[in-house]
Amino acid sequence: MLFRSRPWHTLPPEISGSVRWNPIKKLTLTSDIWTFSGGRYLSRINKEDYKLGSGLDLSLGAEYSFGKKVSGWLNVNNLFNNKYQRWRDFPVYGINFLGGVLIHF
Repeated sequence: MLFRSRPWHTLPPEISGSVRWNPIKKLTLTSDIWTFSGGRYLSRINKEDYKLGSGLDLSLGAEYSFGKKVSGWLNVNNLFNNKYQRWRDFPVYGINFLGGVLIHF
């Protein structure tokens, strides 16, 4: 019989912040930072209690409006290229780039 004073797989404490800036009318620059402590989990193999490591994630982005109907955006996520797991056996990607075009109807 396992005795635990705290539950497994619950959300650990986290802190986040973001900045949005419009240096010119058609351009929006963004920055987000997010940090958290590791959550607890139960090992499937030996039924022991473990704690995941903490994580830190910094993202930068930009969006430019080409007109009233079309804009483009680019985000760069995990700039520190940290390897962490928010949930057990689900590792995050390293640094990654996302971009796209928005068409408004």
